[in-house]
Amino acid sequence: MPLGQLSDKTVNEGYKILSVLLEVHALITSGEEKYEDKLSEIKSLTNQFYSTIPHVFEGRRKIEKFILSSSSKVKEKLDLIENLVSINHAVKI
Repeated sequence: MPLGQLSDKTVNEGYKILSVLLEVHALITSGEEKYEDKLSEIKSLTNQFYSTIPHVFEGRRKIEKFILSSSSKVKEKLDLIENLVSINHAVKI
């Protein structure tokens, strides 16, 4: 994922998608919603995220491994976004 090709707007869009995913997982964790009932939304948001913030998936793996199916997976991607923002700001200085 080349840094120079991701605009601040794109990174912010990725962040917003991950924020929504965290909200969905919070509803599941609190018991307000069932995982099975939200799986379609989780898959859709995951697709939106990977379309916004491109990734390279090496090898032949099952797609299920890449679904952001838990809050810990979402938090890993949020860390990635925060690092991208930090690097982009450092490069501009």
